[in-house]
Amino acid sequence: IVGGDMSGTSLSVSGTVAGQTSSLSGNVTGGNILTAGVVSATGNITGGNILTGGLISTTGNIAGNSVSLSGNIRLGGTVSAAGNVVGANLILSAGANITTVAGTNGNVNINPDGTGLFVVTAITPTVFANTTAATSSITGAVTMAGGLGIIGNVISGSNITATGNIVGGNIRTAGAVSATGNITGANLIIASNGNLITTAGSNGNLNVNPDGAGYFTVTDAPVRFGNTTTSISSTTGAFTIAGGFGVAGNINSGGAISATGNITGSGHPCR
Repeated sequence: IVGGDMSGTSLSVSGTVAGQTSSLSGNVTGGNILTAGVVSATGNITGGNILTGGLISTTGNIAGNSVSLSGNIRLGGTVSAAGNVVGANLILSAGANITTVAGTNGNVNINPDGTGLFVVTAITPTVFANTTAATSSITGAVTMAGGLGIIGNVISGSNITATGNIVGGNIRTAGAVSATGNITGANLIIASNGNLITTAGSNGNLNVNPDGAGYFTVTDAPVRFGNTTTSISSTTGAFTIAGGFGVAGNINSGGAISATGNITGSGHPCR
């Protein structure tokens, strides 16, 4: 069928449907459907190849080997093609899905051409509903073969683990942050009653190494050491210092104070 506008209830041919505009209240079915205008149906649109310079609109399904148009694809049903689906915009109904054929276990691939990007517009958050746990760099609900660059904060409800370095502005987690390299950030923010620990069973040290002449500083809060190892020499006890120990206030001991050198005070004499 070749001509101008086509309208009616349903259209079904075994050959090619070609015209300016196709608008039917039923189904549009053909070998090839070619139009420079609109293909519109309240039923299904089915063809070998569907090509249009305008809009494809249906409340039913669209199926073909290839679906190609310069305008938008708008539908309330499905678009199915063995080849490509090409359009300016693919407009889906609220709550609609992009899926592979049921039972194929096939992937949904998004491949921008050349140096193009896959962009989610700024007004719409992205939600991944899958709950697969991550136990390595190649498992989890979202995996990436390359790197991940984030301008804002990373907030984890569980653990953050890296085989290299962790570098950030603020690092905040309710779980654990672990790395075989360095953890670098403006602030490492730990949940209330959280811990800084080494790997279980490793008997490794927890080292704090300020750069150059920098200090390890604890602001405002008192420091408490829960270990109860007894001190029997200058190298044993719950807390040991390789160098000297300067205190601006008082020293109160519940046990003995021993020194191999002198104990000097400017107040009461030492006894």
